[in-house]
Amino acid sequence: MRRSLSNIPALLSQATQSIWDWLKRHRKRLLLVTISGGALMGALGIGFLGSYFVRASDAPLFNLADKAGSKIVEIWQSSTESQSNSNKAYASTFVPLNGKKIVLSNSASGRSGGSLTSWDDRLIAMAQDGVISLIASDHSVEKSKILPPENGYDGYRRVAKQSPYDSYSHNFEWLRYNDIISFQHAEGRGLLVSYTEFSEADTCYASAVARVYVDDVSAETVVTPEDWEVVFRTKPCLPLKDTWRAMEGHMAGGRMVFDGAETAYVTVGDYHWDGVYGPASVPGTDLPTAQDPNSDYGRVIAINLSSGEATHVSRGQRNMQGIAYDRDGSLWTIEHGIRGGDELNRVVAGQNYGWPYETYGTLYSGLPVPDTLSYGRHETYVKPAISWLPSIATSGLTLIEGFHEAWDGDLLVASLAGQKLARVRVAEDRVIFTEFIEIGERIRYVHQHTTGEIVLFTDRGSLIFLTPREGGVGAEFVETTISQLGISSARKTKLRTAIGACGECHSLNRNEDTNAPSLADVFGARIGSSDYSNYSSAMKSANRRWTKELLIAYLKDPEAIVPGTIMPAPNIDDEVVLEALVDVLAELKNEVE
Repeated sequence: MRRSLSNIPALLSQATQSIWDWLKRHRKRLLLVTISGGALMGALGIGFLGSYFVRASDAPLFNLADKAGSKIVEIWQSSTESQSNSNKAYASTFVPLNGKKIVLSNSASGRSGGSLTSWDDRLIAMAQDGVISLIASDHSVEKSKILPPENGYDGYRRVAKQSPYDSYSHNFEWLRYNDIISFQHAEGRGLLVSYTEFSEADTCYASAVARVYVDDVSAETVVTPEDWEVVFRTKPCLPLKDTWRAMEGHMAGGRMVFDGAETAYVTVGDYHWDGVYGPASVPGTDLPTAQDPNSDYGRVIAINLSSGEATHVSRGQRNMQGIAYDRDGSLWTIEHGIRGGDELNRVVAGQNYGWPYETYGTLYSGLPVPDTLSYGRHETYVKPAISWLPSIATSGLTLIEGFHEAWDGDLLVASLAGQKLARVRVAEDRVIFTEFIEIGERIRYVHQHTTGEIVLFTDRGSLIFLTPREGGVGAEFVETTISQLGISSARKTKLRTAIGACGECHSLNRNEDTNAPSLADVFGARIGSSDYSNYSSAMKSANRRWTKELLIAYLKDPEAIVPGTIMPAPNIDDEVVLEALVDVLAELKNEVE
């Protein structure tokens, strides 16, 4: 007990210093949030009191306060989100990445991601509620006058209030717009939108694809809901379910790819008509929708945009959240599976991929999927090219070309729960490797823009533009700094060798803390304070800052300075080189700040 109490002053000092460091880094945002938050709470308070004393439907004061509160919320979100527009570095094996984040402040929701496509050098972003934004080449956001086709949302809300549907479980946000892509063929140029469509007259829902021809896409382009033509609608129209959830639009799939000629491919999910988290089959049928040959669900559909003919390509697929060609012309899909069942599949016409009879996943309870044919083996139907265990919650897929020679030809997979990208190398119809790239946000969609940038649509309503950074700005700056040092050429060579050895674990770029703490952030920082997640206990508990003297001593003998550290001694035996290395780290820290 006495020993524990003796540590309290040091621990309090460390905690105080950490809080103070955080406050200094975020002081501008905190001031903004404090001011806007006070106004927000005041408006909410007025609205609450108004609703307490009088019925809202009869209260002009309440309605005024409600509108004022909504406006303040909008201003507050816009102000705080503008602070989120930022640059960040991301680490990958072959090339470091620059990331620029912007917020789609003009989106009505934008908080559950959406989809992306390109029109010349303009990026088109569609939120899941159908709000469309245009992003110029300078990353500025323009308001769009393009309205999506009607999806029956208001009718669904009305039906949900009627008996017996008022006793069902509803999630209206799942009546989504799933994808938007541009296309050009012999009959013209335009946009395709896929979405879940509710029919109030028939009290059922289906997946639909609608088309509109336009000459250009700009802030002045006007498209009304009536301008869209439905080119495909799934059959049968699915009734609302009285078990689990009434309509599970998050299981719709709905991702599209255009073949460059006249055919669009769309993925159609099974909406949980699978006997797992819903009925085993639609009334009047005996098979799960993904296996029923008369169903359009749980499969890839090819739509000829000239003739309007739609044909089944594959079946036995659950919820494909991405579809793309590889550079050899093979068609690939990613499947958002059940617990452990995320898959990458090469789509071959006429093949059956097994859902819900086979999967590498289990129920979320950990129990086997009911009626599985080969538990954990997937021996009867077509196996996936790769399945991710545990699940990463796959959510988008694109082919990379013209980005970087080390990446070109690879497939890039987005994930939600994993908050990462998976770069997949495929060759000879098989997966050679998968590299995970930590992003730290739920990624709803991934797309390569015509500018070459890779664009991520996140569930925070933001876009992240990724570009390659050849060698990294840190490496360039370090080389410039070394060349200007007043030491001999031989010692400069030794210094480059020493820094190169450090680079086997540590990055020279700021915020790249995946494998080890970034050297760009070390000098002057508190020991163990970066975003690196695998600090040793010794580093976490060291209550000191990296001064020049401390860094020199640590590089001479890490264990003597921080007992229990896992860092090996770099064995730099030249005092001049050792001091020069620390001087370079100091200059690097000044440069990145």
